[in-house]
Amino acid sequence: MALTKEQERLVTEAFPLVGIEARRPKSLPPGINADDLESALGESLIEAVAVWDPKAGGEWRKYARNWLRNKAREVMSSARKRANRHTTIEVHTPEGESYPRPDKRASDPAAVAAVRETVLSSGSPKLVGELQEKLPSPAEVAARVNVLRAAVFMSLDRDDVERAMRALAEKAGGGDMKAFAAMMQLLAPTNVVSANDIT
Repeated sequence: MALTKEQERLVTEAFPLVGIEARRPKSLPPGINADDLESALGESLIEAVAVWDPKAGGEWRKYARNWLRNKAREVMSSARKRANRHTTIEVHTPEGESYPRPDKRASDPAAVAAVRETVLSSGSPKLVGELQEKLPSPAEVAARVNVLRAAVFMSLDRDDVERAMRALAEKAGGGDMKAFAAMMQLLAPTNVVSANDIT
């Protein structure tokens, strides 16, 4: 995302808040450390400056601090959900080694594929056979993702999407920052839009 000189200045001004907010939680959920949180907050600060409207009033540092706190809550909540749904079962080889086998119904497909590749490269025929039966292949994971994607897109009606987008645009035009942020997320993959481009 390209930033203007003013936006770069604002990011630099508020950047110390990233470290402060990353160290704020007394404890972090499994699967995330302070560096991960700080990295996510640093990226989020750039999103915040793109969404912030100086004409709406309010102080930039206060807006940035609130944005970062909300992002920290979101990142930690997401990590907690991943930790709660991830159950690891170990697969033992005849040689006495053990490998974690993620629950294929709940785990991230990338994690499943990584474990599969690690175990397949170990060369134990019994273990390889067991995993080939129990873990989905990358092609099966891709097929499942495609089926889900098709189901979501087939359930969308063009008129409903147009109405929803018009309503979102009206709210964003009326100064609703959440609606504006949602519009930015929808438009960002195809168009680079900054807060200064939208009147």
